[in-house]
Amino acid sequence: MKQTPIFIFGLCALLCTFSCNKNHETPDSTVGSGTVIATVDGRAWASLNTVGGATFVNVLGTTTITATAADGSVIILAVPSGITPGKEYSVANGTLDAQYKSDAAASIVYAAVGTYGSGTVVFSEASTRKMKGTFQFTGVSNGQPDLVITDGTFDIRE
Repeated sequence: MKQTPIFIFGLCALLCTFSCNKNHETPDSTVGSGTVIATVDGRAWASLNTVGGATFVNVLGTTTITATAADGSVIILAVPSGITPGKEYSVANGTLDAQYKSDAAASIVYAAVGTYGSGTVVFSEASTRKMKGTFQFTGVSNGQPDLVITDGTFDIRE
């Protein structure tokens, strides 16, 4: 019985030693910062200029850029293939999905995907640490007039 507290202490020490890795990054440490700017139906739109205001992630070969503005609206660009700088990706050929959400709760979503809407994105720089380029798209939403997004630019660093 006297060895039980020593055994538990030793087990706790081992768990703490091997589960705590100082080189381990927390999820927030990979959140990028940068800017996404566009014209949305004739009005200037800009992402928050804070960490997390504009981010990119590559998961299973799909690169997704997400940008949130001060009013809570969101622009999302997703390219489901490897990125080649200078190449144009488009909704028409299935290499771009784009969305505009009116607010974080996605009350109204305008999408350019498949045969709905249109749009393009061109990356001038693409790496695991930086995404930079231009975009434009026209999103459609059931029962709503089309939403036109032009003059879009992004410059995001990890």
